[in-house]
Amino acid sequence: LKELLEKFHFYWLEDWKYFSTDSMMTSSENKIKALALPEVVLRKLYYENALNWYPGIK
Repeated sequence: LKELLEKFHFYWLEDWKYFSTDSMMTSSENKIKALALPEVVLRKLYYENALNWYPGIK
């Protein structure tokens, strides 16, 4: 279970980095630039969507 949770955490961090920064990242051996989405969009992706998916988590 610990390994699975660590894997989920790793991928969550990679997704966060891709959406929230303008870093260069590697995907399937290709270099890509992260999106650097505005805070309002990140809030929708990570917070507001979670409220819709998991009622009662406020």
